Amino acid sequence: MSNNKQANILVFSGLDPSGGAGIQADIETITSIGANACSIVTALTVQDTQSVQSYTNVDSEFIEQQALCILNDIAIHCIKLGMIADEKIISVIVKIIKDYPEIPLLIDPIFVAGGGGALSNSNSYQRLIKELIPLASIITPNSIEARQIVSDAKSLKECAEYIMATGCKSVLITGTHEDSVEVSNTLYFNKRVISHNWPRLKHEYHGSGCTLASSIATFIALGESTESAVYKAQQYTYNTLLDAKKIGFGQLLPNRFYLSNNHDKK
Repeated sequence: MSNNKQANILVFSGLDPSGGAGIQADIETITSIGANACSIVTALTVQDTQSVQSYTNVDSEFIEQQALCILNDIAIHCIKLGMIADEKIISVIVKIIKDYPEIPLLIDPIFVAGGGGALSNSNSYQRLIKELIPLASIITPNSIEARQIVSDAKSLKECAEYIMATGCKSVLITGTHEDSVEVSNTLYFNKRVISHNWPRLKHEYHGSGCTLASSIATFIALGESTESAVYKAQQYTYNTLLDAKKIGFGQLLPNRFYLSNNHDKK
């Protein structure tokens, strides 16, 4: 499967103290699949399994120092962006991405937490749309986020086409929030459209989007094609949801170690 004996993913995202989403979800996902997460925290959040109450951005200069330290020492096979809620941090990351154009870039455009509560602001997400998305190898918005990115689009297909016209190579739009019997996730790339349908589960999940995005980044880092990485990541994510756990009063948390846990039970 892999051309990379040791795959390393550089992750930028916020810290969720519940452990359900954000950088902890990224680390768990990447580790469970068999790669290494080099993790940079962009924001500290006050949140639980129900909602986000507030967040504080990390200093952009410190983030830049961390990223350059890692990039000068470790071979990175994919960069994954999650919560980026500060314009100065976006400027730092844009410069880094332009300095390392050979590294695939995955963007999970997080504007609002799954349980509710803002994880960005108007200025930062507009800059993300204008400056970062055109540099991406793939972005993974849900249908709500896709419509936020392209507010005047008449369809999700039109959203994807607009995004790719900016320079982004591929778009995966997830359909969890759509009113459909099954969840349909659609990949747009190389003038192709590929949809995968999954049985809709009855619960709501905290960190499912982070899990999907990080697993795609991991499979890309391991040498998979975009199409293969997206499909394998959906399989992995769906299984984490089937084995999800309830730890609080809100949404369930994906069990990203379902394989090892199920093996231990045998």
